[in-house]
Amino acid sequence: MALRLLKGPFTVDAFQRLAEVGVLREEDRVELIAGQVVEMTPIGDRPVRVLVVGNLQPRKNLVRLLGAVRRVAATRAVSLRVIGPDGYQAHEIRRALRDSAAVEIVGYVDDARLAEEYAQADVFAYPSIYEGFGLPVLEAMASGVPVVTTTGGSLPEVAGDAALIVDPFDETAMADAILRLAADADLRRHLRDLGRARAAQFSWERAAARLVDVYRDAM
Repeated sequence: MALRLLKGPFTVDAFQRLAEVGVLREEDRVELIAGQVVEMTPIGDRPVRVLVVGNLQPRKNLVRLLGAVRRVAATRAVSLRVIGPDGYQAHEIRRALRDSAAVEIVGYVDDARLAEEYAQADVFAYPSIYEGFGLPVLEAMASGVPVVTTTGGSLPEVAGDAALIVDPFDETAMADAILRLAADADLRRHLRDLGRARAAQFSWERAAARLVDVYRDAM
């Protein structure tokens, strides 16, 4: 099979789909959402703006993230915006999230609106129990948003040293990570810089090379 190398960002989510069907197609290319990177604004006494992006389904671990946000709220003001379409068991998850005044469920948004959401966030949280990759982590990093994510699946490999990484079942650790970022402007700035560099490492050239490795392993 011939592989076409396409310039531009790639995600292993897309790569895995291509590996399953055995075809690398232009229309399957996934671009990072990030637009212009906005300079960080001091948080001060205003609420910490936490953003999460992903389908409403159990493995996204949103109910535990809510628990973490409630722990943060015991110390300082915080808000949580949830971006993404409904998934498996979304009704139960929505019901749990709506119990908190700190949470706003936005639902699906287009790419332009999503870029705005990243630009307005102080912290990006991606608390999944398991991910095959986790594109939003790279989107947040490319946008200059500090990331808190978990040890679930491939997330540590994706995030590298450019995020705070916690146990997906530990609400206290999630809350502590959010509080650290809220209180430490230097840490936020450091992770912003590391994150932008990390997101820049992912390319279609690497996708093609990994696709070849998959085929070699399967033969």
